[in-house]
Amino acid sequence: MNAHQSQTSPTSKHDDNNKNTVNVWPDKVQTISYTSTFDDTQQCMLFYEAKMTNDNNPVDNNEHWNDSNHNDDGLKKASENHTMSQKRPLLVALHTWSSTYKQTANGSQTAYARWCINVNWHFIHPNFRGPNWTYDACGSDAAIQDIHDAISYVKSHCSVDEDRVYGVGVSGGAHMGLLLAGKMPNVWAGLSVWAPIVDLSVWWAQRVNGVRGARRYATHIEKVVGGQPNIDNDFVCSGTTIETENITRKNKKGIIENEQEEKEKLGEYSKERVMEECRRRSPITHLKNAINIVNIDINAGVHDGRTHGGAVPFTHALHAYNALMPSSEDQLGHDFINQFYETQSPSLAIRSDDGSHLKSANKETKTKLSNPANDEMYGNKPIIFQRESNYVRVTVFRGGHEIIHNAALNWLAAQRRGRPAIWNPREICYWMDG
Repeated sequence: MNAHQSQTSPTSKHDDNNKNTVNVWPDKVQTISYTSTFDDTQQCMLFYEAKMTNDNNPVDNNEHWNDSNHNDDGLKKASENHTMSQKRPLLVALHTWSSTYKQTANGSQTAYARWCINVNWHFIHPNFRGPNWTYDACGSDAAIQDIHDAISYVKSHCSVDEDRVYGVGVSGGAHMGLLLAGKMPNVWAGLSVWAPIVDLSVWWAQRVNGVRGARRYATHIEKVVGGQPNIDNDFVCSGTTIETENITRKNKKGIIENEQEEKEKLGEYSKERVMEECRRRSPITHLKNAINIVNIDINAGVHDGRTHGGAVPFTHALHAYNALMPSSEDQLGHDFINQFYETQSPSLAIRSDDGSHLKSANKETKTKLSNPANDEMYGNKPIIFQRESNYVRVTVFRGGHEIIHNAALNWLAAQRRGRPAIWNPREICYWMDG
């Protein structure tokens, strides 16, 4: 370790109504700092280094599992039949839209670290400039470079299997995950993204007159890009009511610490500049760079985007899938996507569509419409729609704005860089209760 590493464990605040220890970062996870090459600043992240065996070889706990043994966290222990590997996988876990590297999310974020400790993977939880309401955050060049440098730091200090570098995130973390797919396609063995935001201008339009509380995301985007995006966009999908007059704004207290400084940094942006900021920070712009390179598993709950289901319509996930298809013949039809959102039923949408979502795939991508089947990794959240190609899959399940850790982490464990995705791993590598 270098002089920048802290030897202290990250601090976590407990919710008075939640005393569960899963809401606290494990003691083995440390806070460290490293240098961002973007601006030579020190950036923080949470870090866990995989353990070494007595003979200086790490234990590979990814192949064989004893289904009858569990540890105190409710997680299955590895079987005694370990395989040996000199290098360990690295999991890059990404915080959500309004959070930082310290986020616990009632155990949703700490679950990644508990997985890595139990399967003996390296783990990082970077800050990438914090909440997405400042110019330097929200998919900026600085935020992207921070993650690149965080990965480089671990590679330079630990023994990392570079064919098994994985990324995972939900909501704002999924937004960053898909940006990383397009910006750094040659790094990843797999990216598992849940409830992603793929176009900032579209999401602004969906949120600016959204349900109370969700409007704040529109304000965040305006702070980032310097104004209100142009909503004349054919990607604006069902569920979006656009009324630019008399928009009610929430109290801005706490949005940014120094609003005047932020305004000076942003300046008075033209509409063109605002839209350019939206485009360069939106995954939809860059995903073409990941086509047939990165294994990406895209997931969304069918209730997301509704009043009680979440803030990100699941149509974003379907458009992300389309952006990763090498041919329009493999894409889902826009009418189908909108009808699916309106009806929350793919079968009803199929009957109302022109059939373009069922166009036969070319031999190269082998795209197909999967027959949704019960997947034990999704637990009590049944799959209602799924489509896959060699490198990309999109799944809509019966749920809301959430991640299913079993499905995300077990899928990642089976992926290798430079190889087509394995969609149905033969073995369950790991199980996390709850």
